[in-house]
Amino acid sequence: QGERIFDTYKSSLFYFLSDRIHPSFYYILHTDLFRPDKQDYVINDIMRYNVKLAITQKDIWDNLNQYGDEMHNPLTFKILKFMRDNFKAEKQFGSYYILIKKQ
Repeated sequence: QGERIFDTYKSSLFYFLSDRIHPSFYYILHTDLFRPDKQDYVINDIMRYNVKLAITQKDIWDNLNQYGDEMHNPLTFKILKFMRDNFKAEKQFGSYYILIKKQ
C-alpha cells in the first residue's frame, strides 16, 4: 500500500484498480496530453520514487526494438528504453505484462 506503480498504457484505469499512484506528474502518456520533451521528467520520477512495479502492453514489450526507436515512437521512446534496461517481465495477464525492477 502506498507504493507507486508505473503504467506505460494511455489510461489511468490501472492506478484506480490497484489503488496506487503514478510516480510522475505526467501519468497519461498520450499524444494529446504528453510531449516528448517531458520524457526525462518521467524517468527521473521513476528513479526518485524507486518504482519497483510497472504495467505495460504485451505488444509494446515484445516489440521494444520498434517502440524504443525515436523515429517510430518519438513520444515515449526514451521511457521505453529506460524500462527495458531497468525492468523485466514477471507475469503476463492477457495482453499486459507486470514488470519488476531488475536487481
